[in-house]
Parts: sequence; C-alpha cells; structure tokens
Amino acid sequence: MSTVERRVRPQRRHGEPDRHLVTWSWLVLLALPLSFAAGFVAAYLPYAFTDWQETDPTPLWFALLVAVLGIGVTWVPVGVSGVLARRALFAGRTAAWAPLLVDVLLTIGAVSWIVISV
Repeated sequence: MSTVERRVRPQRRHGEPDRHLVTWSWLVLLALPLSFAAGFVAAYLPYAFTDWQETDPTPLWFALLVAVLGIGVTWVPVGVSGVLARRALFAGRTAAWAPLLVDVLLTIGAVSWIVISV
C-alpha cells in the first residue's frame, strides 16, 4: 500500500459510526431538566460548606462562585449536545443543524434572561 493510499480516508458506508451523533445530540438535551435540578444542588454547596445563609449579604466573589457553579452544571447537556451536533455536521449530516439551532437558542435565551435579571 502506498503512502497516498494510506493518507486518503476511506469512505464510510451509510450506517457507520457517525449515524448516531444526531440522535445522541437530541437525547442529551432530554437531560436538561435533570441538570437544572443538579445546578440548584451545585449552587447550594458553597452555602453548605460555609456559615453564610442564602438570605445573608455575601461578598461578590461568593455570589459569582454560586452563579458559575449553578449555571455551569445546568449547561453541561447543552454543551455536550452542541459538540455532538457539530461532529455530526462535519461528518455530513445535515440534520445536525436542528439540535445545533436549539442549543444556540437556549444559550441566547439563558444569557439574555441573566442579563435582564441583573
């Protein structure tokens, strides 16, 4: 086998490994309600390990820590779904635009809600 033949990537058949990427991208988004609940738990952890209560005035760094933990844990399924949809898109699956669009709309909605709330 020549070096040219080794460097050319063989064509995948229609039912090969990348066919499930779009399906998994949608299925991961179904975990968003669970990650929402887990985000509340993660945001409560700093309060559990300190003497501060939720109603007490806290320093800015503590409020940012709570916000980053809560939002970060909540947004894990959206990030994973985006990565899977992007992989499927680069593998030639045009159906991957739909979950990618949902991920972008969820992110824009959440960021705008956070900006309006602040």
